[in-house]
Amino acid sequence: MALRDISNVTQTLINLLDRAFQVPANWTGAPPAVLPSPPIRSNANGIGVYLYHISENTHYKNLPAPGRNTPPVRFTSMGLNLYYQVSANSTGAEPEADNAMLEQQMMAVALKAFHDYPEISDTTVYEGSTDLSPVFHVDLMGRGNRFKISLQPIPHTEAVSFWTSGETPLTLAAYYEVSVVLLEPETITSRAGKVLEYNIFSFVSGAPRILNSYNTLSFNSPVDGSPREIRLQPAQVPIGDAVNFDGVDFVGDQVRLQLIFKEWPTPAYATAAWGVSVNKQTLSATVQQSAELADGTPMPVLPGIYGARVEVTRTHATSGQIVRQASNQCPFTIAPRLDPIVPVATINDTWTISGAFFTATGGGGEELIEIDVFVGQHRLTVPEAPAPFSNGNYRIVDAMTLEFILPTGLTTNQILPFRIFANGAESPPQWITVPGP
Repeated sequence: MALRDISNVTQTLINLLDRAFQVPANWTGAPPAVLPSPPIRSNANGIGVYLYHISENTHYKNLPAPGRNTPPVRFTSMGLNLYYQVSANSTGAEPEADNAMLEQQMMAVALKAFHDYPEISDTTVYEGSTDLSPVFHVDLMGRGNRFKISLQPIPHTEAVSFWTSGETPLTLAAYYEVSVVLLEPETITSRAGKVLEYNIFSFVSGAPRILNSYNTLSFNSPVDGSPREIRLQPAQVPIGDAVNFDGVDFVGDQVRLQLIFKEWPTPAYATAAWGVSVNKQTLSATVQQSAELADGTPMPVLPGIYGARVEVTRTHATSGQIVRQASNQCPFTIAPRLDPIVPVATINDTWTISGAFFTATGGGGEELIEIDVFVGQHRLTVPEAPAPFSNGNYRIVDAMTLEFILPTGLTTNQILPFRIFANGAESPPQWITVPGP
C-alpha cells in the first residue's frame, strides 16, 4: 500500500472526472478537458484538478521501522494528505455571460463525481460511463492503495486567498483532501528481533478456554556448543516440533484442535498424525505439514500466523444431548523448518538448505509465501535475469530446498546466524561459520 509518484494520484482523479463527463445524465455534448492545473491559467476550456498543498498525515508519524537500519525513518512509509483545488473555465460561449453558466455546470458534474465516489481503490469504475476500466492509474494497480476524497469546508471569506489578486480573477472553485497517500519506504537490509507477550485473564466457565500458547526451542550454543533451551510464548514452532496450549476445561467425550489460517476457506482440524495429547489444563500436539477441513479436504500448513481453538464435545449424563463448545481463539506462529545446515568449502560456494516450506502457490497460481533470507544482518536477494547467481544471492529450488551464496566482505571463521522469514515467521536458530576463500 505505497507509491513513489504522487502524480499518479492526480491522474486517478482526472480519470474519475473524465468518466463522469461521459455519462449522458451528467453532461451532454463533447466532454470538456480535465487538466492537472487551473484551466484559467492557460485560458483552456475545461475543468482543473490542481494539487496546491501537501501535508503529512499525523496518524502515520513515528511508525516503528521493521529492521535495524538507520535512520529508521527512511524505512517506514510516509503518510500524506493531498489538497486539491477544483475549478472550471469556459471559453467561446456566446454571449460571454453563458461561460459562467457552463462553468457552474462543469463544477456540478465534478462535485457529484467526488460525492458519489468518496473512496476509490483499484477496483473502482464509474458506473454509466462508456469507459468501464478502473479509474486508478496503471502504476497504482494491485498495490492495495485506497484513497478517501473529502470536500473541505473552506470559508467563503478565505477562498479569495487561494487566488493571486491583481493578475488572476477570483473564480468558482471547490477544495478537496485526498488521504492517505503512502510514500514507499526504502527496502530494509537488516531485520530486528521480535519480542512478544500475550496474556488472557480467565473467568470461571464450563466452556474450554485457552490462556496461552508456548513451545520449547532446543539448540546448541554457537559459542561453546552447549545445549540450550528457551520457551517461546506465544508459540513460534516449526513443522515437526511440539506446540502446547494452557487453559481450563479441556475435558469431554471428544477434544479436537481447530486451526484458523487466512489462506484457508474454513477452519481445519489437526489429524491423528498431530498426536494430540490433552488433559484438563493442557493440550499438546506435533505440527504436521497438513491439516483437514471439516469435509476431509487436506490443507497445507504453511508458515505464518495461525489461530487455535479447542473444541470439546460432551454428552449430557441425563438427557443424552450432545453439546459442542469451542474455546476462544489463541494466536501462535508456525515457522519454517530448517534441517541441519551442511557447511561448504569456500566463501564462493553454494550452500544448500533443506526444510519446509519455502514456496507454495494458490489455486490461481499466486504465491502464498513471502520470504526473506538473512545471514547475520545481511539481507540476501534474488538475482534479476539475466544477472548470474552470485555472492549475496539466494534462490528457491522447490518447496523444500533453498540455495544461497554468502555475500562478500565477511571475515573467515566468523559465526553468523542464518534466518529465514516466511510470511513474517522466523525460522529456529541456526548458525554458519564463514569459510575461507
